Amino acid sequence: MKFGIQLFGILNEKKGDPLETLRALRGLGFQRVEPCISLTPIPGFEPVIWPIDWFETHAFDIREMGLEILSAHLLADDYAVAAPRIARLAADHGIRQIVVKLPQDLSESALQQTALTYMRLADLLAEVGAELLLHNEAAEIAQHIQGKTAYEHFLALCLGK
Repeated sequence: MKFGIQLFGILNEKKGDPLETLRALRGLGFQRVEPCISLTPIPGFEPVIWPIDWFETHAFDIREMGLEILSAHLLADDYAVAAPRIARLAADHGIRQIVVKLPQDLSESALQQTALTYMRLADLLAEVGAELLLHNEAAEIAQHIQGKTAYEHFLALCLGK
């Protein structure tokens, strides 16, 4: 049996060199890790949310530790523009699941636009053997649209993708 861990919480607590934390996790028996990667740096969160350049620089080192990255949370300012780079990242590094969030703006128009963008991204990822997963937050569960949670409403907008 292989064990993995989502890294956001542990890296946020450790506040040190992410590679040292990864070595410690491997020493505890973890074989898979799920990082948060951002296409644009988020100042103050670099050890927790890895800038894409940092990840690409250290991906080989992480694999050499005996850790696999099959799933990653991915942040981008504009997913429509970033979609080809996201698909390339998945293909180049063997990432099979890309996890994204709903927009903070949960209006009908924002959700419709995001659904179209994510459906296109899902198609690009499918071409490289990866899939798009949707992270959920409390806000989209608490807010209701047409008798459903915003999350459920968004899923309906994605037409089964």
